[in-house]
Amino acid sequence: MENINILSWKQTQKSAVLTYTHPNPNKNNQWTYHGFQELNDHAADVIDYWGIRIEPEADFPSQWIEITLTCSLKKNPAPEALITTKGKIYLEGGKATELSFESFDYDRGMSILFKAVTQIAFSAPIKLLICEFIPAPRVLLTAAIKGKPLKDQVNYDFTVSNTTHEIIPLQLMIEREGWQVLDAKLAAPNDGAVEELTTELAVGETKTYRLVVKNTTRFPAFARETQKIVAISGGFQSSCQFVTVAHSEDLLTNLSLMDICEIKEKIQEADWAKTKFQQLYKQAKNWQVPKIDPKRSYLFLTRQSDEAGNAALMYLLTDEQVFAEKAAAFLREFIRDDYGYLVFPHGGNQELVHEGEFFKHTALAYDRIKHAGLLSNDEETRLEQAFRFFMKIIEDECQKGRVSNWNLAELSGVITCAAVLQDLDRVDFFLEHMNGVRGHIARGILDDGWWYEASIGYNLLAMGLFLEICQIIDKWDYNLRYEKIPGNYASYYNLDEKKLPLEDQIDGLVSDVWGPSENNSRSIEMLVDSLFAFYDEQGVIFGMNDSGESRAVGVHLMDPRFDLAYHLYPKSEMLPLLHTIQPEDRDLLFGLAELPSYQESDTHIYQQTVKADVAGITLLRTQNKDVPPNERYQVSLKTGILGGAHGHYDRLALNSIRRFGKNFYNPENIWYAYHTFMYKFFVQNSITHNMTVVDLKQQDPKEAVTKEVYSGEQLQYALQEITTQWCNPPYGGWRVGEDETFEERCWKEGRYVPLPTEQPAYSVRTDFTEDILQRRATLVTDDYVVIADYLAGNQEHDFDCLFHVSGLQKICHPEAEKSHRLTKDLSDSCAFEIGENEQLHYDHFSEQLDSNPLSSGQFVTECHWFKAKDQVRLDCSVEMSKYNDQGWLTPLRTSQNVPGLLKMALHSVDQEEKEVIIACDPEYYQTQQQLSYRIEADGETLYENQLGTWVLGRDDIRLSLRNTHELRLITNTKYVANEYGSGIDVPLPAVFWGDGQIKTKDGKLISLNTLPYQMKNIRPVSEPNRDYQGGPVKIQTKLMTESLPATPIAENQVAEMVFDLSDIDPKELVVSIGGDYPLGNEADRRRLVSFRKRGTAANFLIVLEQYQDQPMIKKVEKTTTGLKVFLANGKVDEVVIPDTTLAKGEFRLHKG
Repeated sequence: MENINILSWKQTQKSAVLTYTHPNPNKNNQWTYHGFQELNDHAADVIDYWGIRIEPEADFPSQWIEITLTCSLKKNPAPEALITTKGKIYLEGGKATELSFESFDYDRGMSILFKAVTQIAFSAPIKLLICEFIPAPRVLLTAAIKGKPLKDQVNYDFTVSNTTHEIIPLQLMIEREGWQVLDAKLAAPNDGAVEELTTELAVGETKTYRLVVKNTTRFPAFARETQKIVAISGGFQSSCQFVTVAHSEDLLTNLSLMDICEIKEKIQEADWAKTKFQQLYKQAKNWQVPKIDPKRSYLFLTRQSDEAGNAALMYLLTDEQVFAEKAAAFLREFIRDDYGYLVFPHGGNQELVHEGEFFKHTALAYDRIKHAGLLSNDEETRLEQAFRFFMKIIEDECQKGRVSNWNLAELSGVITCAAVLQDLDRVDFFLEHMNGVRGHIARGILDDGWWYEASIGYNLLAMGLFLEICQIIDKWDYNLRYEKIPGNYASYYNLDEKKLPLEDQIDGLVSDVWGPSENNSRSIEMLVDSLFAFYDEQGVIFGMNDSGESRAVGVHLMDPRFDLAYHLYPKSEMLPLLHTIQPEDRDLLFGLAELPSYQESDTHIYQQTVKADVAGITLLRTQNKDVPPNERYQVSLKTGILGGAHGHYDRLALNSIRRFGKNFYNPENIWYAYHTFMYKFFVQNSITHNMTVVDLKQQDPKEAVTKEVYSGEQLQYALQEITTQWCNPPYGGWRVGEDETFEERCWKEGRYVPLPTEQPAYSVRTDFTEDILQRRATLVTDDYVVIADYLAGNQEHDFDCLFHVSGLQKICHPEAEKSHRLTKDLSDSCAFEIGENEQLHYDHFSEQLDSNPLSSGQFVTECHWFKAKDQVRLDCSVEMSKYNDQGWLTPLRTSQNVPGLLKMALHSVDQEEKEVIIACDPEYYQTQQQLSYRIEADGETLYENQLGTWVLGRDDIRLSLRNTHELRLITNTKYVANEYGSGIDVPLPAVFWGDGQIKTKDGKLISLNTLPYQMKNIRPVSEPNRDYQGGPVKIQTKLMTESLPATPIAENQVAEMVFDLSDIDPKELVVSIGGDYPLGNEADRRRLVSFRKRGTAANFLIVLEQYQDQPMIKKVEKTTTGLKVFLANGKVDEVVIPDTTLAKGEFRLHKG
């Protein structure tokens, strides 16, 4: 590292402030990337530097000067954030003075600031002779590698550099504690080893020396010892510490050679292990080693490294050389000279979080075949260089003040790389850095043991990563699995957002930690223990935040879960959960051949009411011992921490109900992925949850309080409260791409969204309400669930009590005698029954729930509005199991539903006037594309336009025709990137012309469908006037009674429909075009159900019953003290809710 001359920068003097600004020839305000390497061409990278040296001219009067550094913080895709940090220095004329960066006022967890210094300013006018960034105040002592394995002898090369402007004497010595056993000596080039060295360094000179460490008989397997070199010059000293570890011929990552023997025995003993082995063996046999395509922006699909690791594992288990050769071929391709990782550092096709996984499995593959003799010394050297290149990238990530699953996965990758290299210096760094593994334990694990993102999938991911890190490093006696680390008691976990100026923060994303702070330490064991009680007797856990419901597994893909958890923490209360794991989900590496049996007492935690106050989940479980556990209600309620980027805006929501092995709702039933505008514009927002919302807006995340939880034999309840504002969601969601408007983002995704005349700032929330008090009481009985809401502000609002249901069958007043349907087409979403009378009547239809282009309500469509004066009942029935495990991008994302109808009755018991809205959620159908179209009359273009086709987007066209003989309707489509930005997916066919008519000069209307026409390059439909999957054709909710297919047979293939108008006298063409949505049968569509009241305050009282065959509830009556529930067995329950404002609990159930 050389000194950086600041005097060469652009100098400006304004008032009393002297400023030097780094040249910015390209006028950049963004960082750039080379693979995953972050680059900034308009800043100085001094992250590894010591500080600043300044020398004013001789006549400068001695004084204190304040120095301000302006630093660029990467905020891609948004422009950089400019952050300042200040320090003070006492300067004397004609004298050089050094100031360490440690003297500046930045938070040490955010040392990434020094990765890009753009400007330095002095608080007084000053003429400078020297102003430079320096890597050390006098002599820099550094080494590229500071951790190696020792056989007989190991050599460390290091350099010393003169950073001053004078010749300096230098002494090098080894600092000893007195108990070291390894023989350590210093050596100059071509000289013998000595205890210490003396030399002289010219200005700017660098010399290379060597530390030689020799073994001894007292250095056992996996032992470690440190050697510290000190450089002394003129009263200054710098040091460098090396970590030498006893070389091992064993495996060095997550397995040992003894483990391999035990796995072989397990395969012989246990049927599940034999089957699992056969599956992995077949997978390895079928795997084709991929080749790098230099045209791509990555080297491999991320999961290819999993395949390499699996092939290497099969080599160890079978001794079949072909598997080692496959893994070796992958590693060789990875380090190719012309376009391998050292040329383009982007190993996998996904984000940096996945790059951590990619490197972990790449290192596992190397560890498992390193003794096979298939890699040359040069190849092993380049592989080590690739591992160290990635370590440097992640070293910078550790300076960013963050805790996240991203960082933890990256840490797992670099620690695995360091372990296979036996470099404990790097293991130590990534463990002990304040943003390293221990920092993630301290700040990422909450007071209640949950992972801070409070999303089940990420809880499990974090658990698996921590466990695997323990499994890898504890051979060197780190004992991380047992370690208790002082917790983070701050009310936040991340610095990078918390410390930014407000304008640079992501609007609506908070890193606050709410709830109690009672535990002084954190541990991996806390995280493992935190989840057990939230699983049910079938091993299923609800979805929460960015996760759907899931089943406990021993291993996920190639990454460990509960089998390794039990391997490291063999607790009896884990056994009931392990016994629910399916054989195909067991972990061949760490699963026991035969699980021990468990006691009845071990199952109690899976049946109790339980809560996690900081994560913010309360699980109410009915306690009726006369029915099996799967027939009891499990109701989860949401409060708690936001959960970072994966948090939903749903405090006081009914998070889920599970009964009879079927799930009512998970917060990701409607899913659009991270790289889409819908992720933050809809998916996570309040409107998508079972909660009461204000003006269809988004809840501002604030602390919610669980005031009371009660668990009795016949009644469970929770009373919860929040006071917060409501606002429009961040306009356009998150910024996804760089330097683009929201309009451009919509077009890139192939999705039309109407734009307001005046658009707010991209990704910014607007139009906040006043503080609104909100309380919810949830009461769970053996037969039904009661929800009571109270909200109050000081201005008038629309209060919508929302539920999201599938398979709507009927809406009615309980005493309605007749019912009807809006359509006879039972595949149409409008075909539900309506039971009307004076108390409930159909009012009107609207295309959108909210036409406001700033609202999430614009994406909720096909809205049927009712006026109600009394009770309303809705009945739903759907076979949820047919939607199980259809993947992420599916109309209804769900899992773990046993076969059979999920039946739900929903009773709105309020007797006040209200509106009831039945609408359709925007389920995911892969129809998005860029549609271009035009209309020609006798070769002349009359009209052309383009449209992104999905939920929204319909062009209603009206054109004059004059003496037209031939009419051409032309379409062309361009496919768009998939939801993850990793390729192009072919959209489902969905483009149609609809309700086309020709008006003749004599006033006749002639359907286009009845005219003679020819089609070219158009994908045909199997049934006229139906969509490509046999359902009705709807374009932005409008039913097309007549339609013509217009989907081109392939991308960029011009599709034409040519009409012969020579036998008529056309005057005008009327036609609509757009994308059919949804596709196929609509009967099971996901519905938004709203009970709406307007005022300054509102109460809602709802009764839900999830049942198997016939409902238990015959009738519900509201009383002055609560409600009466009339049951099918003739009994009448009385539910007492003494206070309609829900200021206190004291809820009671009097069983009939």
